[in-house]
Amino acid sequence: MIAICSNPYRDTDLALSHHIEEILNREGFQAEIYKVFDEEDSRISDDAKKIDFAIIIGGDGTILRVARELFGYSVPLLGVNLGTMGFMASIEASEVESIPSIIKKGYRKSVRMMLDVSLKRNEECIYTGACLNDAVIHGYGDVINTKSYTRGALISNFDGDGIILATPTGSTGYAMSAGGPIVEPEARAIDLTPICAHTLRARSLLLSHDSVIEVVTSRLRGRKAYLSVDGVFVTNLRNNDKLIVKESKSSTIIASTPEYNFFDTAYSKLS
Repeated sequence: MIAICSNPYRDTDLALSHHIEEILNREGFQAEIYKVFDEEDSRISDDAKKIDFAIIIGGDGTILRVARELFGYSVPLLGVNLGTMGFMASIEASEVESIPSIIKKGYRKSVRMMLDVSLKRNEECIYTGACLNDAVIHGYGDVINTKSYTRGALISNFDGDGIILATPTGSTGYAMSAGGPIVEPEARAIDLTPICAHTLRARSLLLSHDSVIEVVTSRLRGRKAYLSVDGVFVTNLRNNDKLIVKESKSSTIIASTPEYNFFDTAYSKLS
């Protein structure tokens, strides 16, 4: 079954979704429409076992949401861009007639690394999750301190607005805006990027995929900070909370046309 996962705030009245459904039905495919971000219609994860392929209509945020809904299932995701940048989308709305051909004649599979994210408070785990883009610690307008460790070594210690731990896929998001490197999305590495650090010594680090990174909030002293995962608020942070990030055993498969080229896309969208 093909899932048409639509952002109803982008696809007004689901007009494009119904058009794609008609195209697929005409070609003999079974398709069903799901409304992403609609809490009353959040059936994607419930139906994950019967979904063979997902077409996602919206922007990168919509793709990130569906990737979390289908976490642990090897469902290829084909993005139809209705967003602003659409780095993860493979086709534009004007190209939807080509979708049956893409599915039938073969598509390029781009396997994307994900991160397992957990948060410990007083040695008790209070959150576990996964991300395709990034995990972010950020202050509420206050300068906060973070210390980062891997393999028993201190690798960063600075005051600033916060810190980003991103996948290669996420390197073209918030991490890039904060001065981090653009990483080929199929690479396996973890991008640690400071946000507005109040020191000249803080720089982005590109760490091995098998690194386990611990980030500790310290010296908050009444200042407020929070954790977000793939742009979704998780919780407010306290002094000495510990964020632990490592490569996930699960990955996301992004489907694209055979001629799709990440560098062409990045150059055209960032120029």
